[in-house]
Amino acid sequence: MAEEKTAKEVESCDKVDENHKSSNNIFTLVWCVIGIYSSFLSWSYFHERVSSTKYNGEKFQAPLFIQLVQNFFAFIIGLIYLNYKFSKKEKIIKENDKSVQSFSSYLLEFYRDKDLINTLLMVSITQSISTPVGNSSLNHIDFVTYLLGKSCKLIPVLIIHTCLYKRKFPLYKYLIAVIITFGVFLFSYKKPSAVAIATEGNSLLGMGYLFLSLILDGLTNSTQDQMFRKFTKMTGIHLMVSLNFISLFLVLFYSIVITDQLSRSIEFISQYPDVFYNNILWYAICGSIGQIFIFLTLESFDSMILITINVTRKMFSMILSLIIFNHPLNGTKVLGIFLVFFGISLESYIKLKQKKTPK
Repeated sequence: MAEEKTAKEVESCDKVDENHKSSNNIFTLVWCVIGIYSSFLSWSYFHERVSSTKYNGEKFQAPLFIQLVQNFFAFIIGLIYLNYKFSKKEKIIKENDKSVQSFSSYLLEFYRDKDLINTLLMVSITQSISTPVGNSSLNHIDFVTYLLGKSCKLIPVLIIHTCLYKRKFPLYKYLIAVIITFGVFLFSYKKPSAVAIATEGNSLLGMGYLFLSLILDGLTNSTQDQMFRKFTKMTGIHLMVSLNFISLFLVLFYSIVITDQLSRSIEFISQYPDVFYNNILWYAICGSIGQIFIFLTLESFDSMILITINVTRKMFSMILSLIIFNHPLNGTKVLGIFLVFFGISLESYIKLKQKKTPK
């Protein structure tokens, strides 16, 4: 009788722990969504200001320099946050009368794994190539087509996970990915203009660039998922610091050796310092803070959740634009909004039902 009572108490405790973990996961997800939405909406605002503001009739046109500043700030902010987490951990160890190590020796020990370094290099390269390849497509296709293509990120991530890493997903995941993608497609779709039709001859090359960019995005996100499974000590902040550090040197090398963007940027900023202090600097800070939430989402959940957040974030920013600037809302856009919310609600309902189902 006593044993039966103990077993019931243990089972009850397990259920309490499971419910506590579930509520913590929901809180983390909500916190990540708020962080990503707020930081990247601000980031988009400063991004537009950087690209559209004219200084004596001249625009700042050096995307590699902007990426360089972004990588630098993301690396520094990530390193500060990693040091903060390390200090908290070492304080607990010290209180238990155990020997502590310095932050530098901790980093050297962490990056001793050659397999980890090789994987980080691969992800940094695919991530660094994806952006310029995607931007190259804009020379041949219009911006709306580019946005529509980028809204399909869920599909290549699923394909790479399934084909390359042999990871299996429930059937409903594939269905929801298609529903959300199609919903964003309907919401964003705009009938091509006569100018866009006239340049159709180059569209095949543009679509090729866009397709390659999506494959690289899928490879980057799915490999990041695998890293958290393979390297158990890896956290989201480790990944943020590592990728930005490697990308910083890749972009710096390209900016100095291949192009003259760095020297042109320094010359432009020396003439018009406002472009840096009022726009680029804040763009980099907002993006760096946003990256903390992005990598926290990757660490706590997976790339499928992250991309769903990012894809819906773009749609919500479009909805906000419709409300603020009184743009017309037609039946196609309403159907698109409905499908996205339906897809997200369906996934939440299925997950909730699975948690309630006794194992």
